[in-house]
Amino acid sequence: QRGFQITGRDEYLKPYHDGAESARRRLDRLDGLVADDPDHVADAAELRGLIGRKIGELERAITVYKTDGREAAREVIRTDTGK
Repeated sequence: QRGFQITGRDEYLKPYHDGAESARRRLDRLDGLVADDPDHVADAAELRGLIGRKIGELERAITVYKTDGREAAREVIRTDTGK
């Protein structure tokens, strides 16, 4: 995602998309592994939420870049939402 923000070249998004998909698959697997422990189920749900928010934040910056341009995306990033 960072390489895309710098260059504007879509090929830099492949690692981002691959990583987001991998995170989703691994979270699904984790859900199955912890299904019998309510504490771990709650922890896994919290982790899923945190990861989802981070992916959403990155996706928002990408979308803004594509629709409104580099400077608008920089403003989104400068909000320090994901810090």
